[in-house]
Amino acid sequence: MEIGRFAVMGISGGGPHAAVCAALLGGRLTAAAIVSGVGPLSDPRAFDGMVRLNQILAKLARRRSPVVRALVTAQVVVARRWPGRAIELMPSQMPEADMAIVRRPEVRALFELDAARSSRTTAVAAVQDLQLIAGDWGFELGDITVPVHLWQGDADRNVPPNHARLQHEAIPGSVLQEVSGEGHLMGLDHIGEILETLKGA
Repeated sequence: MEIGRFAVMGISGGGPHAAVCAALLGGRLTAAAIVSGVGPLSDPRAFDGMVRLNQILAKLARRRSPVVRALVTAQVVVARRWPGRAIELMPSQMPEADMAIVRRPEVRALFELDAARSSRTTAVAAVQDLQLIAGDWGFELGDITVPVHLWQGDADRNVPPNHARLQHEAIPGSVLQEVSGEGHLMGLDHIGEILETLKGA
């Protein structure tokens, strides 16, 4: 069965992938949602309010430095071997709004399972994605003509609010929903609203 028209949603690092669909598949898209989505890292304002580790990884990825792979591999190994301990270290990287979500038993269990079952290629894939996101996207946000809805928590420290604001400024007719007090994981509690918005576009 062929799908003629559809909507897309990209969360976090999936944001640029949703944006490129909006730019290059505009004739087939009804709408796009970018949730806590990474914006162009060529703009220095994208780093305002971002946790230090993410700043380092993004800047190294833009230079395609081999150090990125070593850092990401170390993260993956620690998370795989000691998933519970890795979660306990999260508060230094995440706002309380996110940690409140992570502390939910069902969410923590999913985080631990995902980390424990990560494949041998997880680090390589993560580095490849980082390099794609950090580099030149190959299209202009200003060329997007389909409806784009941006959802962003104003307490996000992994992908700070400026990412959504910069994309909102660049994408004609885009709609920005900046949610007060929410962090990077805001999509979990707002998924119903986001999907309804896409359906109605």
